[in-house]
Amino acid sequence: MAKSKVQKPTPLVTLTGNTPTTTTAIIATALKRRHSYLVDVVRRELPTLNRMGATTFELQLLNSKRVEVAVLNRAHYGYLLTQLRGLNKEGDRVREAQIEFAVAFDKMATILEGAKILHRDDAWIAPRLELKAATKHRSDAVQDFINYAIAQGSKGYRSNPERGYILFTKMAQSAVVTIPPDLAKANPRELMSALQLVRLAQAEQVIDVALRDGMRRSLPYKDVYRLAKSRLAAWADLFGVAIEPLAA
Repeated sequence: MAKSKVQKPTPLVTLTGNTPTTTTAIIATALKRRHSYLVDVVRRELPTLNRMGATTFELQLLNSKRVEVAVLNRAHYGYLLTQLRGLNKEGDRVREAQIEFAVAFDKMATILEGAKILHRDDAWIAPRLELKAATKHRSDAVQDFINYAIAQGSKGYRSNPERGYILFTKMAQSAVVTIPPDLAKANPRELMSALQLVRLAQAEQVIDVALRDGMRRSLPYKDVYRLAKSRLAAWADLFGVAIEPLAA
């Protein structure tokens, strides 16, 4: 009997780039409002909301339908609440939801403040620069690998060459850190500790060497990918690299 997949709870607030954000879809669920009503309010109030930062919209899957949701920062969220009818009559449930949103926004603000302190520290800056150099070398190897795969007849890499960069970036990062859902849209490298940056640079180098080695040996492109993955796992085992949570 197949196991049913456990649905992870959607974070109330996520870090999008360097901005803590929520969406009208998340607010609608938390406050038990129709999502279309919230979007109508946002569109009506766009001139005011945009004075607090650009309001953006994106397509998301809600109840098996693709709908447009508004992405809101903390100021947008606070202003939106003042425009919703009947909130002050709904008592404890709404107050509890507002507290949970406040805690979630504060958590993201704390993470950003910690990152700002790190970025001023020479002990963080040096490994960040080393990581950028290692990533550049690995990206060059990935470009060669994509061309190599296409030459061997890969339709996937031909139609979507960007896929290769994403695959190997995630491969390197997953060997070093776990990224929680509320940080999935952030730039993880800007939130890593100095030690995590050092380890990630090493992981990038392992992938770089493995790709070039596999191509030099004229392996099938799928075997080159497997070689990079297996060498990365062997490197992590050999040096006892612990996978740690991001922004712990």
